[in-house]
Amino acid sequence: MRHEYLSSGEEETKITFRKIFQNVSNILDSNIKPVAMSEYSYFLAANTNFNKIRAIRKRNADILLAILSNNHKISIIQDHSGCCDLYVPFMLSNRDEVQRKLSSEGVFNTIIWPLNELQKQKCFVSKFTEENMLAAPCDQRYSEKDMRFIGKEIVRIVESVNG
Repeated sequence: MRHEYLSSGEEETKITFRKIFQNVSNILDSNIKPVAMSEYSYFLAANTNFNKIRAIRKRNADILLAILSNNHKISIIQDHSGCCDLYVPFMLSNRDEVQRKLSSEGVFNTIIWPLNELQKQKCFVSKFTEENMLAAPCDQRYSEKDMRFIGKEIVRIVESVNG
């Protein structure tokens, strides 16, 4: 379903996917017993060059940060790359509109911090962050060229939405 949403950009598919993902996450969280890793998973983990992945992620995050931090309408949450970033999170006043437009252009940013209603009621800062934060992917699947494209598209769409 995630692939279907990423291919089509349809909002209803995204909503359905997020509900299913949340249900699966809840099921996994409720089972606290350890589960053995499959032989295939062990082979993959044992043969993964994590130092290379870490270096690519850092490079990709640095590229995005350099591009996004030059736009005053984008508020960077963390102004430097971390140990092995998966996303570069940033704040926008019109996050949902920007995310929709980016998706229609093939740039799929994600919302990585969904909160339940009780959490939103207890902490205004958390509620504000949850409603305004968007995250640009920067993991090892992306090239430097991809990062420059994603960064420039985010800036272009933010500028077009904000005038």
